[in-house]
Amino acid sequence: EVLNGLVSELFAGEWQLGCPVLLILGNPPAMVAGQRFVDVNMNRLFNGAHDKPEHRDLPEGQRAALIEAVCSEFQQAHADLAMSHYDLHTAIKPSMRERFALYPFVPGRSVQRSQVAFLVEAEVNTLLLQHKASTVFSAFSANRLNAESFTVELGKVQPFGQNDLARFRGIESALRRRFAGQPAPDVSANADAMTVFEVVHEVLNTGPAFRFYVPDDVANFTEYAPGTVIWEDGATRYQVGRQPEAIVFPNPAVPVGQRVGLMIRARPPAL
Repeated sequence: EVLNGLVSELFAGEWQLGCPVLLILGNPPAMVAGQRFVDVNMNRLFNGAHDKPEHRDLPEGQRAALIEAVCSEFQQAHADLAMSHYDLHTAIKPSMRERFALYPFVPGRSVQRSQVAFLVEAEVNTLLLQHKASTVFSAFSANRLNAESFTVELGKVQPFGQNDLARFRGIESALRRRFAGQPAPDVSANADAMTVFEVVHEVLNTGPAFRFYVPDDVANFTEYAPGTVIWEDGATRYQVGRQPEAIVFPNPAVPVGQRVGLMIRARPPAL
């Protein structure tokens, strides 16, 4: 709905594009159905994961391959320009921090101050630094296309037409400014508004003896005090260290060897 409003303004001549822009609706059938996905989570099918035998014949696997190809063509057509990518999502889980962004892991790369300014302007005041490579859309564009990429979670929404769009004025105005090619705001006055988290522990399902002590309905960014036991399996136990840690993306219903959640800790935003 936010992008539809911006495109309508553009077609009405209310402002002009100041830079090349590619807009993608990620998974239209799922959007129409009001679901996260139809067959499989498409945001786990990038960086070539769509070509696995179990995915390549699924509509979402084919859609991910098409999106990769279109983005690569767009990057090649504008190879002389710096590329930014904002993969906008809405929430399926509650969160103690309604809006947050994830910065894909790229060896040796740190977040640009202009991008921090954009996020704060968009009223996204929490940033999680990813700790390893992944198969999400933003990781593809960051690693393969050298884009400054973010997965941006904008909070819970209602069905189309039932949302209070005033809650999204921040991202709307920030995108309008970027599309119009206007300069980023001065970050020096608001950099402290950004809380940066880093991963301190990845929780994996270790097997039949694995016990996860985080409730199924816990919100993202729920904080746990030092000494709290998060999981154990008889041979290993993980508990929070000397400083509080928070949980994100908890999901114990995963196969052995897969990620159950991430333990994260806030750090000073030395960006």
